[in-house]
Amino acid sequence: MASERITRRGLLEWLIGIGTGVMGVFYLGSAVAMLKPPPAQAAKWQDLGPVTKFPLESPTLVDYTGEGVEDGVFVVRHAQGTPTVFDFHCPHLECAVRWFGSANEFACPCHGSTYNLQGQHTGGPAPHGLWYHAAEMRGSDLWVAGETGGNAGNASA
Repeated sequence: MASERITRRGLLEWLIGIGTGVMGVFYLGSAVAMLKPPPAQAAKWQDLGPVTKFPLESPTLVDYTGEGVEDGVFVVRHAQGTPTVFDFHCPHLECAVRWFGSANEFACPCHGSTYNLQGQHTGGPAPHGLWYHAAEMRGSDLWVAGETGGNAGNASA
């Protein structure tokens, strides 16, 4: 009975194959986790003050601490109805987006994703539009809570 011996080359090829497989599973899992929306949270509501302090159709960055951590949201007041409130994190890698009025768009400084006034993705590597926050009017004040799990989608969709 002949015993088969493994060579150093064969062992190295086997280890590289196992390592490549493990890395592939890790990256696939990371990609799936990034595309999955965050779970809806029962966040504390925060009063952002009178809705009239937000200019019409022009995003205003506001401090939001409803989750217990100082964060930010963009408030876009419309002529009619409840204002739209977007999370200020890019859904690609969570960088803080900025509003550029001259270009009429939100833009992420990290990798160049862009979004229109409705929060819809218009360019760059982000998988979808900006995340919404729950918002409601209570009298003349605007109240906001955590992310709803929904996003503005893509402008081309």
